[in-house]
Amino acid sequence: MSQAKTKGNITIEQVVILVIALVVLVILLIYSGILRGESSSIFDRILGLLTRK
Repeated sequence: MSQAKTKGNITIEQVVILVIALVVLVILLIYSGILRGESSSIFDRILGLLTRK
């Protein structure tokens, strides 16, 4: 098996899973915002979070 359990080391699998989870969360937020007619405020909030880094 792989050494994925060691503390302090981030494996490629963990990074991929994290990125996929974030993308799915953003898509769900935008989609639910469009359904409610609030896509602009949610999109501005997401852009603010992304540009803050």
